[in-house]
Amino acid sequence: MSAEEVGRGTKTYRRTTYPAIDVTQPLLSTKGRSAVVTGAGQGIGASIARSLAQLAELAPHCKVFTYTVDITDEEAVNNGFAGFAADIGESHPIDILVANAGYMSDLGSLDKVDPKNWWSAFEINIKGNFHLIRAYLKYAPKSEDGRLGAVIHVSSSSMHGPYIPDFSGYRASKAGATKLFELFQNEHPELFVLQIHPGLVGGTDMHSKFAHTTGGFEFDDEQLSGDFVVWSLSPSARFLNGRFIHANWDVDELRAKKDEILKDPEMYTIGLIGW
Repeated sequence: MSAEEVGRGTKTYRRTTYPAIDVTQPLLSTKGRSAVVTGAGQGIGASIARSLAQLAELAPHCKVFTYTVDITDEEAVNNGFAGFAADIGESHPIDILVANAGYMSDLGSLDKVDPKNWWSAFEINIKGNFHLIRAYLKYAPKSEDGRLGAVIHVSSSSMHGPYIPDFSGYRASKAGATKLFELFQNEHPELFVLQIHPGLVGGTDMHSKFAHTTGGFEFDDEQLSGDFVVWSLSPSARFLNGRFIHANWDVDELRAKKDEILKDPEMYTIGLIGW
């Protein structure tokens, strides 16, 4: 089953960026907002960071700060947030958290994988994100200030798709992380929380671990995920709060389904089939 067949939430399935999510649109501007993007050194994370910055030549006001942080280390995460808060000015909240950093353990069946490596996926994908959201809350905007805090979790369609051999560490840890952010959204309804599948992006360190399983697959342009995240942070996407969606889904078609989505609290969420 192709990625497109697993994740078709709209009739149109996008693989590259397109005008509706063009980050140069004034309506999608992130000017004046601050953001933390984890795992931004390459691949999807770097694309998200570039889209948020709207490219240096288009956003000369944008300042970029980089930090090396082990997200499984609570003290390191707290220090990283404190350092960023100091760099942007203590009086300015951190508007956006994009929890993109993740880890795929080595592939293999449960009886053959290395337990330490297998568990590393849970340490990073669940424990690491646990530290991130707790640290973010200390700096998130206050609703009385008229600013909306936003948290985007970069998840994966693999956690809700059909069985694929040898991916247990990644898929189980991503399932746990997705539930973690769902619980977080329910505990903090004052925040906008969205979980996304970024598409199938090749050429990354993570993809190198499963490249042998993707022969014949069509890959998505990594800019799609970056631009889609920027759109998801705009007022046009507020109706998707608490949902799980794919960057491949067409945003105009999603907007056309707004009333349907708002009427159904289970639409585009993870739950028990047939309940």
